[in-house]
Amino acid sequence: MSTHTYPALKNLLDDATVRQLGQAMLEQQRQFNLNQFLQLCNSQLAQESIMRRVHTAAHALAQCHPGPYHTLVDDLEAIGPTVPNAFCGMAMSACASLAGQWGKDEVLDALRRLTRFGTSEFAIRPWVEQHTDAVIAQCLKWTHHSDPHTRRLASEALRPRLPWGKRLDQLAHPPERILPVLNALRNDSSAYVRKSVANTLNDLSRIHPEWLLDTLESWPLQEAHPRWVAKHALRTLIKAGHPRALALVGAQATEGISATLHASINQLKIGDSTTLHMTIASSAEHPQTLVVDYAVHYVKKNGRTNAKVFKLRTLTLAGGDTVMIDKTHAFAELSTRKHHPGTHRVELLINGKTLASAVLNLNES
Repeated sequence: MSTHTYPALKNLLDDATVRQLGQAMLEQQRQFNLNQFLQLCNSQLAQESIMRRVHTAAHALAQCHPGPYHTLVDDLEAIGPTVPNAFCGMAMSACASLAGQWGKDEVLDALRRLTRFGTSEFAIRPWVEQHTDAVIAQCLKWTHHSDPHTRRLASEALRPRLPWGKRLDQLAHPPERILPVLNALRNDSSAYVRKSVANTLNDLSRIHPEWLLDTLESWPLQEAHPRWVAKHALRTLIKAGHPRALALVGAQATEGISATLHASINQLKIGDSTTLHMTIASSAEHPQTLVVDYAVHYVKKNGRTNAKVFKLRTLTLAGGDTVMIDKTHAFAELSTRKHHPGTHRVELLINGKTLASAVLNLNES
């Protein structure tokens, strides 16, 4: 049983990392005020989340750099390959976004140049909100750019519900306004870009599910890349057992399918792992496509539960056949999930339907 815990995500932008970022800027721009930069950052970092730390470092970079905007962007781009991690890159993009508040075209070009060092998807968000049509038009131009980071930004910038970012549902009203960008990238040569397209479409599925299904049904799904994008764009609807979404990936209502689920360990402590043993059998006479997931109903601090669905696999089960699946599930503390003691129900989902379940009791470590 594992008791490994992960470091807090915010520590990826700690005092030492900020010092490396400031030192890199000083070596590039000798007039950069490193001492002031460190004072501005280190006086606030300890109490802040990772995204607040990104913005703190961004403001400090802008305040301590002596030059005009074009020199600032040039210097940020020059140090980009040397910064310790992507969160430093995100701080550089955020710096370019806030420092150029009066020049939309200049800022958008800066964010394009800097996105490869982390991502500009958060830094561009205020500009999407204020200049929606202009940014969409720029994103459409970026779909033809040679750099996959720029093409990914074209899609990621237009996500209505970007995790950690401000919700911008105006991008989905109407959804047709961003569809030309997504259509242009659905067959992109880069999986990195295609995954972003799928994520943006998945956001739209939460707002306009029937529109999304109509759109994907019109796609050339016989082609590998659009088919992959469509499958991943439908993951929320598939988890919910939406019939049209399941049909699009070849999974119909099940016939003659039965299943069992049991855990290797039912009594656990926070930090432990258990192996879920799943058996799926078919008594039908014909093969069936099955989308197999499992859900864990996590106990929250208030004692209520919240289900989180985890993808397992999509398989074709022949008539009369049986398949067994083992999956190790960890209750290790994560920066994105805190565990609480109590009874956790685990469900085996096949084509969106619960066919088996088990109960785990989680105790304090």
